[in-house]
Amino acid sequence: MNPKDKSLSERLGFAGPNEARVQSATNPASAVTVGTASVQLLALNPSRVALFISNDHASNVLYLRFGTGTAVAASGVRVSPGATFTTDSFAGPVQGIASAVTNVGIIEI
Repeated sequence: MNPKDKSLSERLGFAGPNEARVQSATNPASAVTVGTASVQLLALNPSRVALFISNDHASNVLYLRFGTGTAVAASGVRVSPGATFTTDSFAGPVQGIASAVTNVGIIEI
């Protein structure tokens, strides 16, 4: 069975409501500083099963662009301060830009 045919919970290893097992990640965790210029957060990864991008700043907004090209402020997917964006259906490159210097946490599985 293709791993992408499973639900996100199955791919992350949740066996039941109170039981989970750890699955190795292609990039367990990384932190990136994003400013007011577009930066690539992740490259194309056909093996990506899930993606979590967390805006760790208390007041700055993060914007994401999926695919090639540059991220543009106030355009694309908005990740509010303290929020996390998740997807289990995109393996392409991801760019980011912020309203001001912002710490971004990334987990790619």
